[in-house]
Amino acid sequence: MIRMRTSITYVMARRVMAFCGILLCIGFTASAQQKLYTVTGKNVNMRESPVTGKVIHTVGEGNSFLVHEDKDGWIGFWHDKKYGYVSKQFVREVKTTNFSRRFLGSNYLGNSNMYDNGYSLATLKERDGYVILSITDYSDLEQFGGMRAQTSWTYVGLPYGEGVLLTHMPYPYYGDVPVKDQLTDDCKIDGEGDFLFVGEDGSLYTPIWSFGPQEETTAVSEPKLTERSLFMLRGDVKTMKIVRAYPKTLLDGTEAPICNFAYECMFSPSGDLNSVVRRDGNGKKIAGYQFVQSGDIINVKGTRYDQDFTADYKRKISNYSISYSGDWELKEIGAGSIDGMYNFDMNRHMPAQSFYEYFPPFMINGEGEGDGMTYTYGDNPTSPTHINMDLQYGGDGWYYDAEIKGVKADAQGNWTERRAYVDNELFFIERRFITYYGGL
Repeated sequence: MIRMRTSITYVMARRVMAFCGILLCIGFTASAQQKLYTVTGKNVNMRESPVTGKVIHTVGEGNSFLVHEDKDGWIGFWHDKKYGYVSKQFVREVKTTNFSRRFLGSNYLGNSNMYDNGYSLATLKERDGYVILSITDYSDLEQFGGMRAQTSWTYVGLPYGEGVLLTHMPYPYYGDVPVKDQLTDDCKIDGEGDFLFVGEDGSLYTPIWSFGPQEETTAVSEPKLTERSLFMLRGDVKTMKIVRAYPKTLLDGTEAPICNFAYECMFSPSGDLNSVVRRDGNGKKIAGYQFVQSGDIINVKGTRYDQDFTADYKRKISNYSISYSGDWELKEIGAGSIDGMYNFDMNRHMPAQSFYEYFPPFMINGEGEGDGMTYTYGDNPTSPTHINMDLQYGGDGWYYDAEIKGVKADAQGNWTERRAYVDNELFFIERRFITYYGGL
């Protein structure tokens, strides 16, 4: 399926795609630098401005939020679609930790938001790569004449930085139906969803509830993410080269920003990017970058269309995300900031990928101003069955829904050749040439 649409629709589509796994320059990237607070009092006034401002809302014990301002004993934040201020005497700061599988399967206890003097029980599970948060609110026995009433909710989300981004609340939730099939627009949480954070003590914090752990969790080994993971590579890959070719009839018959190209990536033994080179369809080098690492700080030097390029940024790798923040400069052209995050689901998949040449890993898959691909996976977690491509150029946007066929793989399970078809017509052919440390 091929569609062309205006840039406004394109921006909306890009935001939806970002929820699948990647956000660049928006949302949580900035939030990760803010402080998390939870309310310790009951029916605390939220004011339009500190001290004497009009009361616009109340927050209760267990409500948690990211602080945008901190001044003169008052903090400013968004809650329930309102922005206001609360005195710091009614809140406490929460130190968060990276989300991990060790928080799955545990029972958590909190105050009820449904019943007076009741309580809430919560569990976290993983299913189909998603995080499932199940909450049941219970009343006390006296409230309903010796009977205990209860109400249950199920939230679904993906790991997101130091927590989980809960995007859907399916009702009813079916344990025998694939999770993805239940995530309809009807059950989508308003806005970008709700965040669930994990405190250093193992407690859970959301905008509505907070829960304490009911048993001590134990450490669980998490497979280490590396920059190889951005390319869904298995094994100790040393070099990877991808060549993509479109049919000449397609290139001549469309205004979409597509072209033949190749790029090469070299990795260190530990999985860090050492270099990236981009070439056009004739094999001419059009961009090249070299990476020098000192702890979490990365320095990049290279060229893009014969102009000197430099970048300095900080890289952070957590259990389910790789984030970058810093600055870049293209001599005599311009400069900008780097502020992006790549996210993975619980199975270490990247449901969506977007590479921008001014952002790590400093490459794009097309010639447009933005090129994003959303992957749909079947049984093979490293080789998608479909690719949905979003392209933007000159204010216009193009969308391609491509089916992947004819996949070939090497002994490590990494694909080496694949063909993409749109409406049963060949869209492109890609070949991937991979070398491994140890000579495999």
